[in-house]
Amino acid sequence: MEIKNGIIIDGVLHEAVHDNIDCKRCSLLSVCHEFNVVCVVIGCEGFINRGKVTDIKIDKEE
Repeated sequence: MEIKNGIIIDGVLHEAVHDNIDCKRCSLLSVCHEFNVVCVVIGCEGFINRGKVTDIKIDKEE
């Protein structure tokens, strides 16, 4: 799976989505209540939990 925008917190990937989702369905709702700027900084409408991260592969641009 290729993710362009996301945040890994405690080994769990939260992917930024541009679909208009209700704040109550956002997987970073608890973080948002604490900082209140997560979506604004990333420029998305919300986050979806994509599960545990087991392996990260990074392609280097030349």
